[in-house]
Amino acid sequence: MKDSTVNLFTPNEPIVESSSDVTFAPYNFKYPLLEEHSKLANLLGEYKDDEGKVCQKYNRWNEVHDFTKKADGTLNYKLMDKEEFEIKTVGELPDMADIDFKGVESDFIFELPKQFGGSLI
Repeated sequence: MKDSTVNLFTPNEPIVESSSDVTFAPYNFKYPLLEEHSKLANLLGEYKDDEGKVCQKYNRWNEVHDFTKKADGTLNYKLMDKEEFEIKTVGELPDMADIDFKGVESDFIFELPKQFGGSLI
């Protein structure tokens, strides 16, 4: 992957390998079925770690591991600046404007870090 922006929600550490100039940001797409889809994908709730401790799942979008750092030690990725971040909704995307979400009410969005308008540390 090169010269790309990735908005993601992941309960695991993202990995960069053989990539360059990648920007990571929190997941930013809001649509009526997001919460339902997140539950079906098992992205929300709790899990047990390797020692059996119960932990809350959270978005680890910014805990990136770069396997192929540059020769000078610099990373092949950066984290998006808060000024660049914005939430996108279904109505803003032309390819999704015609999808009928009648009867589906949800204002769900993944919890965001404070610097992106959320309450996470």
